[in-house]
Amino acid sequence: MLCSNGSVEWVAVEQSSALPAEIEEAIFFEFEQAGWRTTEAMTLDSVEHGSPSHRKRRFLTAYRNQTPVISVHPETPFPVTTFAQCVGWGPGRRVNTQGQRRIDPRTGRPKGGGGFSADRPSNCVTATAYGWKDEDSGQRIHQNDIGRLVGFRSDYPWTHIGRGEGIRTRAQQAADVVCPMTAAAVIGRILNLHWEEQTRTYVTQLYGTTETA
Repeated sequence: MLCSNGSVEWVAVEQSSALPAEIEEAIFFEFEQAGWRTTEAMTLDSVEHGSPSHRKRRFLTAYRNQTPVISVHPETPFPVTTFAQCVGWGPGRRVNTQGQRRIDPRTGRPKGGGGFSADRPSNCVTATAYGWKDEDSGQRIHQNDIGRLVGFRSDYPWTHIGRGEGIRTRAQQAADVVCPMTAAAVIGRILNLHWEEQTRTYVTQLYGTTETA
């Protein structure tokens, strides 16, 4: 990467939206010292790209020889898909996110968690999503629902490699991925490809929603 005639043309890194500014600046300083032409950083929320769950992440990109012109932001808003629409629930329900959490001996209540209205996009999916349930009926969501919440089709083959196979492990996989629609926007900008039309088609096929924000 440091060679003036190296073969790596671009680099993209995804991190927490809370990435300290001094780390970001240090990374970009190294690229600039090595003669790379453009470095940039952006915070994106997957809801902006049609996801039914929030996922705010920091994307750092660096380009050896180019400055991209394609925007990562859609020209028109994507359809809004609510949690309820994604998992097939009716309106007016609430999601309990306390899930399978340990009981705090001081309070007698689960540690962490809370809830949100199912009539809006979901909170960010975490490893505990396998325990999310309807606040009143106790109806739980399944791995295919968790996958759809982060932008994957229902039959996506979540495959665990190594020890510790279980529903929490598969939920953790979904919690760790980059939303495919956001990835399309970032990579589309990197490669100067018009990503929006194909991504919009994918979102419509996946969720069947057409109303805009």
